[in-house]
Amino acid sequence: MPNNPTPFCSRRLGFTLIEMLVVIAIIALLASLITPAVGNALESARVTAGLANLRQIAQAGQLYAMEHKGYWPRARTSQGGGGASVFFYTELSGYIQGGGGSTFERQLEVFKDPNAPIKSGVNHFTMNRNLGSGTWAMDQFHSMSYTVAVFDGAQVYNGNADVEGWGVDGGSLNGVSYDGSSSAQRSRTVEMGPNTDESETAGNIRWRNRKDRVAKFAFLDGRVEALPPERVERGWFMAP
Repeated sequence: MPNNPTPFCSRRLGFTLIEMLVVIAIIALLASLITPAVGNALESARVTAGLANLRQIAQAGQLYAMEHKGYWPRARTSQGGGGASVFFYTELSGYIQGGGGSTFERQLEVFKDPNAPIKSGVNHFTMNRNLGSGTWAMDQFHSMSYTVAVFDGAQVYNGNADVEGWGVDGGSLNGVSYDGSSSAQRSRTVEMGPNTDESETAGNIRWRNRKDRVAKFAFLDGRVEALPPERVERGWFMAP
């Protein structure tokens, strides 16, 4: 008796429309789960890179201070006779350790923040104005572990941050003595401020990490942290 195999045309090939819709729905669901995770991972990587840059800046400041009787460079040094100002990042760039390229190339790499909203400019960080005044040496501050040296600054000059943190907490911390202020005032947390990159926010902290809720800080002892405003105390910026 002859074999009667199933005709080829009767075999089921491919997917039905419902099966295809189910597959597409599963892919869309996986994408919706994976995308935030990838975004968070990239954000964490940028924060880590920014903290590494701040750590190098803090270490450069320590090396500079060793050669200058314990003083960091001034945030801004005005030159007479129409000369251009000299900024702290220019002074510290020669103390940046490791890495290839010229001093200028290392400066461009270290003084830029991967999380900065404006990618242009050569410096995205701001110096504690009391430290950058040239009035006090490192060891004169209340605590090197809890004195901010450099932090994320509002970008106001073609992408550059103001080098002096004169806008921190509404400017109320400039020249204010740590020991002359009450304990309650020292421990009070700083105000977030407008938190934008505009000319009127020059000298302010820029909380540009973790959905504009966290800023990065380098301390005199080389410690670096990414912190929200409710964990940043006024006393960390005060003069000795």
